[in-house]
Formats: sequence, C-alpha cells, structure tokens
Amino acid sequence: MNADSEQQDNILRQRLQEWRVNTPLPPHFPEQVWRRIEQEESAGADSLRLTLQTLLSRLFARPAWAAGYIAVALVVGTSLGYWHGQERADTLSASLGHRYIQSVDPYQKPRH
Repeated sequence: MNADSEQQDNILRQRLQEWRVNTPLPPHFPEQVWRRIEQEESAGADSLRLTLQTLLSRLFARPAWAAGYIAVALVVGTSLGYWHGQERADTLSASLGHRYIQSVDPYQKPRH
C-alpha cells in the first residue's frame, strides 16, 4: 500500500511539473493585486472602529434605550465606586484601631 501511494505521488509530481498556463495575465495585474491587498488591510483596521460605531448607533438609536443604558451605567459605576470606597475605609479603620491600641497599651507596642 505504501509503494502504491508513493507511485501516485510521483505521478502527481510529474504532472504538476509538466503543467503550464499559457493564458497571459491582464494588464497591470501586479499593481491591482497590491492595491487590493492595501484596501483589505485598511478595511481590517477600520472594521473594529466601524463595528463599534455601528453597535453604538444601533444601541442609541432610540432615546428611551439610550437613557436606559446611561442610567444602568451610572448605577453600576456608582455602586462599584461605593464598594471600593467602603473597602478602603474598612481597611483604614482597622489600621487606625490597631495603631491606637499600640499607642495606649505598652504591651502592644512593636519591639525593635
């Protein structure tokens, strides 16, 4: 079976080497190819921007939806800000309490 596949590979290689295309290319073919490549690359860079722009324009097409999105964003932002501030306040309060105890109780003072 292995020898048969090698023989088929050799026949295929031989036919591919013999194959020739005699049809001439259209005029300015390489320039057109490079122009199309440049267009595709610039379209790829702009596609993210266009996708985001299309999404936002669809989301905010109706004023009621736009107001809803803004309200949700404000509530989420305020909640996250409050949560972060509360977390920092708790940490600071614990630190200050520990420092007060160290300043009042001589046995709680750090030893050097």
